[in-house]
Formats: sequence, structure tokens, C-alpha cells
Amino acid sequence: MGFDFHNLFSLPNAAAALLSVMQLTAYWLAGNKDRRGWWLGIAGAVPWCFVMVTSELYGLLPLVIGLQVIYVRNIVKWSREVPDES
Repeated sequence: MGFDFHNLFSLPNAAAALLSVMQLTAYWLAGNKDRRGWWLGIAGAVPWCFVMVTSELYGLLPLVIGLQVIYVRNIVKWSREVPDES
């Protein structure tokens, strides 16, 4: 799924833009120590898998699996931390 500059408002371009915003938002939230970032990242796997299969971009599979492992790991790790009582 490359970005189609000849048809900017195509469905694949809209999907790529939406998924990009979703992933950037997830990282932004996680960087602000907001657990919702990790959950948003996990939720993003569903549309990424759809795009991967429909566009036959199976090279994205290691990335999608790797990100899910990291997201789940971080949720578990953050859940074990004791909140700072300052």
C-alpha cells in the first residue's frame, strides 16, 4: 500500500492516514505515561491486519506482531508498578 499521489482521497490513502494518526497518538499517550496509549496501539492491530491482507503486504506481519508483543508487555509492566504517592 503505497501512498497514491494521483488520487489523494482514495480509500487506501484514507486508511493509511487514519492508521498513521492512530499509531502516533498511541505513542504520544504512552510517552505521557497514559495507559490508553498501549490500549490504542493494541486496537490498531485490527485495521493494520485488514490493510495487510487486502493489500497483500505480508512484510508488515513481523512489525504488527512485534508491536503487539511490546504493547502487551508494557501494559503488564505498568500494571505491576506501584503508583508514586508524592
